[in-house]
Amino acid sequence: MPLSIRPKPWACCGIRSACRHAACPRPGAKLYVLAVGISKYRDPNLELEFAAKDAMDFAKVIAGQKGFLYQDVIVQHIPERNATCAEITKWLAWLRREVTAQDMGMLFFSGHGKQDADGRFYFLSVEAEEENLMGTAVSKDDITHALGSLAGKAVFFMDSCRAGRVAEGQRRKGSADVSAVIGERGERRRRLRLEHGQAVLA
Repeated sequence: MPLSIRPKPWACCGIRSACRHAACPRPGAKLYVLAVGISKYRDPNLELEFAAKDAMDFAKVIAGQKGFLYQDVIVQHIPERNATCAEITKWLAWLRREVTAQDMGMLFFSGHGKQDADGRFYFLSVEAEEENLMGTAVSKDDITHALGSLAGKAVFFMDSCRAGRVAEGQRRKGSADVSAVIGERGERRRRLRLEHGQAVLA
């Protein structure tokens, strides 16, 4: 079944001007999205089946949300053949520059994840060499720094092995520990996730 998202504008209360919920974007808010999915790596041993398609589908669906919760949706989808370490980090910097305090920044990464000998997580770029992760993959530190320094709210979707390592200990100023937030259930989980402005779904 095709992925479909059709929220009502200001769905939490239905009244844009009266809404005071932390979950609702402010009038004029924009959604900035960076989507990366890699199925075909330069190393044929790393090949996946659906990662690239997942990122393309996600980007298309999210782009269609303009005029619902957000005034505008700006999507940057990196084609897998271009998804080098340098290209991904360049667009992480773009996200940091563009997202204002009233906006939402969203990341979608799908592909291989790997830990080095010291337990550090890396998202493998298209050029990844498993014996040289530091030089050919995007580190957890690069990802969490980009998320933590956004002026507005942030949501990160990570579909890879070891993805939970991205959430561990991730904090931003004035926020709860993201791994703790994800572990919460029910209304308290929802309230923490939205009010503190950052969530990682791995």
